[in-house]
Amino acid sequence: MEFSCVSQDDYRIIRVMGRMDPETAPEFEKIISSELSKGFKKLIIDLGGLTYISSLGLRSVLSSAMMVRANEAGISFCSAKGMVARVLSVAGFESLFKIHPDLEEALSG
Repeated sequence: MEFSCVSQDDYRIIRVMGRMDPETAPEFEKIISSELSKGFKKLIIDLGGLTYISSLGLRSVLSSAMMVRANEAGISFCSAKGMVARVLSVAGFESLFKIHPDLEEALSG
């Protein structure tokens, strides 16, 4: 799994690419923790490059979101597609988080 982080407006955008599985999921939590420690309070997780997410990946997303909220920050997700979008939907994440169809919508609100 690979990450890239950029700032735009008041947001920190974290692009996730590849597979989030038992081997790579802990990296996601480390990236979120790192961005929070830098003082970023509005995170958008761009899942457009994520091709697979396992149950441990879902747990890492949930743990990371709890960490974000504990730091009085905000988190939303965008651009999930295919298998990743279906898994997030089946897991009920749409009722827990803002999940936008694309980055432009995530940036607008």
